[in-house]
Amino acid sequence: MARECFVKNGKLDSGIVKATQAIGHAQGVTKILRENLVQGQEVGEEGEEKYKLRFTVHTQRLDNDTTGQLKGITKTFKEIKDAQL
Repeated sequence: MARECFVKNGKLDSGIVKATQAIGHAQGVTKILRENLVQGQEVGEEGEEKYKLRFTVHTQRLDNDTTGQLKGITKTFKEIKDAQL
């Protein structure tokens, strides 16, 4: 869905308000994906659930206590986009 939105808005004329809003939205989505998604590859033998995870310098890292405190908390897209972590 994010890609469809990006492609659809790719033809907007620069300088109009809608284009500026679309750019802001795309930057927010990029921030969320960069900081909160981790790539993983299964490396375990058959029947063994073992994965190698690829973290980047941008990946948000939390300790177990902080993660536990955040469990069940919901944030809006704007709150996540505006967060300075």
